[in-house]
Amino acid sequence: MKRFSALAALLLCLHFYYSAEAQQIVNSPVASSEITDLRLPALLDDMFMLDGRLHFSSGGMLFVASYSDGRIGDLEVDTALIAIDPEMVYAVRNLQTGSLFFTKRDSKGSSQLYEYYERKPGKYSVRHVRPARFSFAIEHPVFTADGGTMVFASDCPLGFGGSDLWYSQLRGDEWQYPQNIGHRINTDGDEKTPALYGDFLLYSSNGKEGGRGLDLYAARLVASEQTGDTVMMFPIGRCNAYSMEAPFCSPENDMAITFATNMSYGLWLVRHEALDSTDRTTDRFFAFRGGLACVVLAGTVSDMAGTPLPAASVKARDTRGTITATTCDSHGNYSLFLQADEDYELMVHADDFFAFNQPVSAIRYGEEQLYAPMPLDVKLSAYNIGGVYRFDDLFRSSVTSELSPQGRAHVDSIALFLVQNPHLTIDLVSAYDLSDDLPFCSLLNQARLRSITERMVKKGVSVQAINSSSGTPVGLPPYDNRLSDDNPAAVSSRTVSFTIRKK
Repeated sequence: MKRFSALAALLLCLHFYYSAEAQQIVNSPVASSEITDLRLPALLDDMFMLDGRLHFSSGGMLFVASYSDGRIGDLEVDTALIAIDPEMVYAVRNLQTGSLFFTKRDSKGSSQLYEYYERKPGKYSVRHVRPARFSFAIEHPVFTADGGTMVFASDCPLGFGGSDLWYSQLRGDEWQYPQNIGHRINTDGDEKTPALYGDFLLYSSNGKEGGRGLDLYAARLVASEQTGDTVMMFPIGRCNAYSMEAPFCSPENDMAITFATNMSYGLWLVRHEALDSTDRTTDRFFAFRGGLACVVLAGTVSDMAGTPLPAASVKARDTRGTITATTCDSHGNYSLFLQADEDYELMVHADDFFAFNQPVSAIRYGEEQLYAPMPLDVKLSAYNIGGVYRFDDLFRSSVTSELSPQGRAHVDSIALFLVQNPHLTIDLVSAYDLSDDLPFCSLLNQARLRSITERMVKKGVSVQAINSSSGTPVGLPPYDNRLSDDNPAAVSSRTVSFTIRKK
């Protein structure tokens, strides 16, 4: 009780604070636009999510706070965990067995593992866990979903150097002697703070080539290879590790990552090392929301001639209206992290070009990487007053007036441009003339013009700004004479030309 009173008094004297700032996420695998930055007056020994709350140890003390939707509540002394063991540094629950495992330092400063378990109904005990008399440190253990494998960090000298990741398997009631997780993950540097995210192992390391201090990495937990109808499963550590990329890998030390049991949100820890004698090392938390096993939509934005468009804006809006956005780099390259199994509207814009809109479905196919690649290059059409533009994918077939999904995207981009420039008008020309049935051609042309006009008006274009007619645009030969497509007749039968003019 004296220890608790001292901790409580000290907590009152410390000034903990956090600042939440709404930002636009750029190049980030999250479905949230909010980052929570938590600064603490003392460096962390460890952090973890347990039973829906954020726990951490700092300066020999245990603290707890509520956490919801990127916001951390008031910090309190962690009385529940202190009651189990006041020297506890880290705790994790084996969801399969229900037991609480925790670590604390022994007299030599080595991290030791303990289990808080129910020995009989309503009666709990603590026991020291040493897998097959493993005498080395056990830090930051995590458990697989079936509760049968424990992964942890250890400075055992039988590894590859520094701190390595090890794993132990449960046989009956006994944890087997730990095995090193292997050279694909462990290096001669330090591998620390493992976390399990579904089928993926996440951890921090400073031993990877090109690393900037500690960065966060991900690897498949168990590898599978298929030969014919046979699927072979290989043990933990067989898969290669990949950087978690921005924003999780920053220029500073990315120490650890933790998330809720349902994997839908979490935090990661960044440690800023002192730059000079007047600066000091500080810890910061950043929150994320959304699935990490996501899809990376990436490619290049260019004009129709293939010239890259730096600074083009690329946005993806999901069905709930949440927007993930980025800006193309100096080479016109972009990448967006999209949530798996979600439908998006992709919106690309550059000055002096028509906007580009296209539906996109982010689907994973069991990829080995945390981020599944999905390439998509985008070409934008520049607008030119008096220039003639055509799109040969406007309609679902060569004899219908129903706009295709690509056609709606084209029409919507032009409509947006007209709404933004009310001093302009547009001429529409439908030139379907590939049939000897002239009445049918005339009706189809009129129906197509009506379909496009109604779509533009629905998007906010004044009906007075739309002029439509059938035939061939002035100054151009018939479509079937100027198209070089493999099937020019089929293409031109779906074509409508657009000419933008000043009023």
